[in-house]
Amino acid sequence: MLGQVDYPDFVSRQWVDQLFVDQTPDHLRSRSFGWILRQYHDHHYILHTGYTGTLIVVDRKAQQALVFLSNRVHPDATNQQFFPYRSRLIRTFIQDANRQSE
Repeated sequence: MLGQVDYPDFVSRQWVDQLFVDQTPDHLRSRSFGWILRQYHDHHYILHTGYTGTLIVVDRKAQQALVFLSNRVHPDATNQQFFPYRSRLIRTFIQDANRQSE
């Protein structure tokens, strides 16, 4: 996953490395190329969320990822009750990935 396997890479290892670096001009916004950067203890994560509630979280160190597909716009786009659950799902994944790799 993410350039750490022995088969031919789809993208270069250098490009993957840059996904985990703050790419904003002032380096204060914790954003990469379309990704949110997060850290939990010594694990660095990239995270992307979508309008319909979908998300992907990648822990490069633990070699784990979470992909969550959803439709939070059902029954309509004002459905906000989903967001706390999504945040809790992300937090649980990050804590569990950190615990498993110790």
